[in-house]
Amino acid sequence: MTEHQKILHLVRRAGFGPSVKSSLKGTLDEQLNLVFESNKFYEELYLQDEERVTTRELLKMTPEERKEIVKDLAANVKKLNLDWLKLMGKSEGQLREKMSLFWHGHFAVRVRGFAQVESYINTVRKYALSNFGDLLMAVSKEPAMLRFLNNVQNKKNSPNENFAREVMELFTLGRGNYTEQDIKEAARAFTGWGINDEDKFELKTQMHDYGEKTIFGKTGKWEGEDIIRMILEQKETAFFITKKVYAYFVNRKINDQRVSDLSEYFFTNGYDIPKLMRRIFESDWFYEDENVASQIKSPVELIVGLNRSFGISYDNPQPLLALQRVLGQTLFFPPNVSGWAGGRNWIDNSTLVTRNEFA
Repeated sequence: MTEHQKILHLVRRAGFGPSVKSSLKGTLDEQLNLVFESNKFYEELYLQDEERVTTRELLKMTPEERKEIVKDLAANVKKLNLDWLKLMGKSEGQLREKMSLFWHGHFAVRVRGFAQVESYINTVRKYALSNFGDLLMAVSKEPAMLRFLNNVQNKKNSPNENFAREVMELFTLGRGNYTEQDIKEAARAFTGWGINDEDKFELKTQMHDYGEKTIFGKTGKWEGEDIIRMILEQKETAFFITKKVYAYFVNRKINDQRVSDLSEYFFTNGYDIPKLMRRIFESDWFYEDENVASQIKSPVELIVGLNRSFGISYDNPQPLLALQRVLGQTLFFPPNVSGWAGGRNWIDNSTLVTRNEFA
């Protein structure tokens, strides 16, 4: 590959492609430094002049009033969708937004509360290029996550295992790296992790189990934060996350040795996300033929990439909501807690025709 071709490959994977205004001159090293400068850019997604109704306020309303408010909240989630779509295309922080889209699929959440969705996605975006442990802890305490995975029903005398299970199975360790007993004991540690009337995280002490728990062979009066720390101490967590990052940013055909080496680097560097991404983008193999033009773009990547590359803006962006739905990826509405399957799952007879027509 020529230097220019390598730079094009980098900006497509580390972001949503070149913009009509971007300069791709200089060396690959210079472009890499520009990519990681994006960590400085953080613009909160916040809908101005929109009411944020708390759970306490909803409970005081009549059924008719509540129905109308819920309709407004759903409309605001759609506005937030379009705002983020626009920001992805114009932001100087391309790697931050691309990483945020990745984490949105990893920490998949689907709730109707607009304020909870807004808080969740800003937390994901804030920590997207920081430390994975900090990101995991912050997202785990997001009201949207606790509600989606039923931890608001997790009580001392009646533990709900859903949140604890997904934290281990889908967010960190992966199947086969924990026992059912670990799940049961972790669920006890997460009892009382709930939401207050202002829709903020709160440890409800009367629902929390303060007793001894044995997890990963260790016994103690473990709290939820201890469980997350203990999960991060397992090298399997670093491997599981690294493998997903490799599939998303490099190639869905996994090179086990590369992933193993990268995960060891990720683990020994304390789960530093920017260091992992720089190691990937600086590697010679990242620019090998097998890894170039090997990915099927997600619908959001396709839409944002075309808008960015051709400088497209919309007087009325509402049709982009329908396009996301038809193509199979609507922001804030993943199909389930596993997120979007990706890869060839994006393509069928219908979506391929729609992609071509849109382009």
